[in-house]
Formats: sequence, structure tokens, C-alpha cells
Amino acid sequence: MKELIIRVNKQLVKKTGESHNIINPDRLDAIQGRIESSYYPEHFVFDAAMVVQGVVHDHPFEQGNKRTGFAMMKAIILENNHILTATEDESYQFIIDVVNGMELEEIANWILMNISHNT
Repeated sequence: MKELIIRVNKQLVKKTGESHNIINPDRLDAIQGRIESSYYPEHFVFDAAMVVQGVVHDHPFEQGNKRTGFAMMKAIILENNHILTATEDESYQFIIDVVNGMELEEIANWILMNISHNT
């Protein structure tokens, strides 16, 4: 998971010409550790919630933390045969709410309310 998060950040900041710098590498380890020791190992929604919360709050990168957290959340959702149904405005507000301290359970509930099975 850690290496994937790094690759995603590198790709996202490259698109905007920003530099890719890991400023808190230990926080990437912490994010991975939280997911690996999750109380909800069978439920992808909590993995997605932990990733977006961890990357946005722990700020492991110099640039692109919100974009990386959101992209990783979407990737986990897609990997589990679901799609995000929230609008761009709803998604933006969600990330702002995460920045402002949205709790893990609230994040997971938001994800549950804004996904559908990809048929």
C-alpha cells in the first residue's frame, strides 16, 4: 500500500508540475500499519476511509496530499467493484470536511452513502 500511495502522489503532482517530495515517510508507514491492523479487515470501505483520512491528516508529502488521499480512496472503491457516485462539488466538500477533522466513522458513512455497485 505504501509504495502505491507514493506512486499515485508522484503521478498527480507531476501533472501539475509540482515537485514530488516525501516529507514524513514515517507517516506512510503508519497509514499502512493502520490498514494492516484494521478491525475491519473484510470491509473495503474502512480501508478507503483510513487511507483518505491518513494521507490528508498525516500529510506525508510536500504537495498533493488531498488529491492523493482522494485518488487512493477511489482506487480502493473501484478495486472492490463499486463506483463513487458523489458529484465533484460533493467530493470537494467531503475532502474539506476530512481536512477539518471528520472522524473515521463519518468518513466511512459518507463513502457508503456515495457509492454503488459497479455492474
